[in-house]
Amino acid sequence: MDSNSINFHIQLASFNISRKNYTEANLSLIKAGKLNPNNPYVHLNYGNMFYLLGNFEEAISSYKKVTELIDSDIRAFYNLACIYSLHSKEEDAFHYLEKAVERGVSYETINADADFEVLRKNRARWARFVKAHFNINTPGK
Repeated sequence: MDSNSINFHIQLASFNISRKNYTEANLSLIKAGKLNPNNPYVHLNYGNMFYLLGNFEEAISSYKKVTELIDSDIRAFYNLACIYSLHSKEEDAFHYLEKAVERGVSYETINADADFEVLRKNRARWARFVKAHFNINTPGK
């Protein structure tokens, strides 16, 4: 792969993020962003990196940019739902979770994800959400 291509830098950034080498990941994302500042995968990787670093405001900003650039990317909507749930912002969490589900996230995935524990504690609302989107009855009391 050409080391001057945007895909090279995005893949290298993703690799470095997975290895927790955030300095190198950031350098690759800067290079990729210079090649195409509106590439959604540049912003998705920034979101992932900021999320892992605990910089949730920057992660939210990056993931929202992804949703503006490519409305079909499940990961950005799902990760926004996770962040908002972890911060007990139920309205925002359910909003983005609904968008992720509309794009194909499964019941098994959301039901197993510990990030949504806050949402599941509101049993009645969780039951309505699951029933509306998956036609599955869950205890709602």
